[in-house]
Amino acid sequence: MAALALAGGLASGAASRPAGAHTAVPITSRYALAGRCVALGHQSFYFKATGLGTFMLYGRDGKLVGARHHKLIRTATAGPATEWTAELNGRQLTLRRPGGPTISRTIAPASGCKPFPEAQVDATGQTFKGTDGHGHVFGFVDDHLHITANMRGGGLLISGEPFDRFGIQAALGQDAKVHGKNGALDVTGNLLRTGNPVGTHDTHGWPTFTGWPTFDTQTHQQTYWAWLQRAYEAGERLLVAQTVDDRALCQIEPRKVGHSCDETASIVAQIQTLRQMQDYIDAQSGGPGRGWFRLVYSPVQARRVIEQGKLAVVIGIE
Repeated sequence: MAALALAGGLASGAASRPAGAHTAVPITSRYALAGRCVALGHQSFYFKATGLGTFMLYGRDGKLVGARHHKLIRTATAGPATEWTAELNGRQLTLRRPGGPTISRTIAPASGCKPFPEAQVDATGQTFKGTDGHGHVFGFVDDHLHITANMRGGGLLISGEPFDRFGIQAALGQDAKVHGKNGALDVTGNLLRTGNPVGTHDTHGWPTFTGWPTFDTQTHQQTYWAWLQRAYEAGERLLVAQTVDDRALCQIEPRKVGHSCDETASIVAQIQTLRQMQDYIDAQSGGPGRGWFRLVYSPVQARRVIEQGKLAVVIGIE
């Protein structure tokens, strides 16, 4: 596949590399592109990690670089068409899409990019690590949290995801697609809230959150990865992520997507999602093993992770 230059229609709204950008922290691996403003030739883009080694390129015009029918496009909609696999050889970056065009350019650190929309931790300072004066690890514990509960009951019971590779709009901005217009298809949620399966609710999640999360809903995601990071930075060091499902509830739910009512299959899928979440957080943090969210499988592993100042996550089954 021939390399395509970022030119023509892609130039709109992109920033030129500012003077002095070469003095910024160098980019030494493809993982280090995550969350960086990067100049590709004479244009700059914010690199939003979608996974380990995969990215979306976000321009100052609020549009992403994508590909359709082997041609480069600019679009405001994040999705498979805007996801690129990165390969870095020195300062030469090659971006590929399966069966699509290839972008190959010399890169340099830049500034002035518009960050991809995302929930913010809104905290300053450094969180703690190590042990106390007696050699004990410390922090607080959440021993029962349903991170992947959105996958229970056939997959359309709870709206929202703990993360989505295409960002918070995909994870927390799709309630009407799950619960229907005005929440009219949220039969279980309506029943638990009012005692009547017929009803409505405000479906506005991200970015306004006027409808949810809220204290009186049990059918909306309450644990997004950036919110969990806020708790971690405040001192949470041990978490039990309880996978969960219930065949009876799944069977009476009128709508399902991508899930059977087999509880074992659901639990296996939820464990895989937790592993994918760890990889996703690693990707935001600069590469494999660098994230603060660490799945552990023994007390020894948990202690080691906590000493490192990270969150030890135990997988449970309810």
